[in-house]
Formats: sequence, structure tokens, C-alpha cells
Amino acid sequence: MNDETSRERSPLATAPVGFDKASILSSAESVLEGTAVETAEELVLLLRVHIGLLAPQIEELALSLPGGEQGRCLALASVGEARRKLRAGQAAGAGPQRRAEQLARVCRALIFHWEELQAARLRAEGE
Repeated sequence: MNDETSRERSPLATAPVGFDKASILSSAESVLEGTAVETAEELVLLLRVHIGLLAPQIEELALSLPGGEQGRCLALASVGEARRKLRAGQAAGAGPQRRAEQLARVCRALIFHWEELQAARLRAEGE
């Protein structure tokens, strides 16, 4: 397989430039449904990119809400956990498949918080 063909099949070749909820969820679900071990390392890189895109946007959205908003605190805690997972790198004894699964769960949690914060923002604007 030549480099160009390898790149076309790589999950990184389809990495979104901006925030693409459907793409992020698709990547996370493909990992959690079981992915080939040989693509797990590439998926780890892709999920790290997704988290890198999501975390700052969720943090900014959470901080824009009133301090008493329940979802705000939960979202900020999730962003903190996501950043810890990114800094931790390869956990001791965890192979690429397990690492990809951990990051996929982080992506799903961040998407959940993003959706909740969007709803909270709409409620706050409507008041």
C-alpha cells in the first residue's frame, strides 16, 4: 500500500477542521463498537484532535452562563477531566485500543455537555 492510499484510508484524513458534532460522535461510536486494533493508534490521534476542538468551546460556553447554572459546573468538570486525559498520554498498561475507548467516552461526554449548555443558554436568553 503506498503512502497516498494509506493516507486516504486513515481516520486522520477525515479529521474535521472545525466543530462537527456528527463526525465526532461517529468517530467515538466506531471505537466503542469495536475497531480494528491496527487503526486504534490513528483513532487515538483523531479523538485527541476532537477533544482539543471541543474542550475550549465547551469551557467558553460554560463560562458565559450564570454561575448558578447547574450544567455549568458539570461541564467545566468534564472539560478538566478531558484535559487530564490528554495530558496523561498512554496510561500504564493500556494499549491503543483501550486508550481510544477512554477518549471516545470523553468525546461523548463533551458532546452531551455541549448540548446541555446550548439548551441552558437558550433558556437564559429567553428569560
